[in-house]
Amino acid sequence: MKNFAIIENNIVTNLIVADSLEYAQEHTSKSCVEYDPLDTVTGPNIGLSYIDGIFEQPVYTEES
Repeated sequence: MKNFAIIENNIVTNLIVADSLEYAQEHTSKSCVEYDPLDTVTGPNIGLSYIDGIFEQPVYTEES
């Protein structure tokens, strides 16, 4: 099984597991992008963008 981010209007709307990219796109009727679930640095985040092959990453700030 492979991991896919569902993309709508350049935004990650969900993360799914499917046998193939074709199966994922056929059953969601959306654009899907395969990603490595072990990549916690550059992987997808629901609600953030996916533009030019790059997943937007959250910005963390220090609280005082």
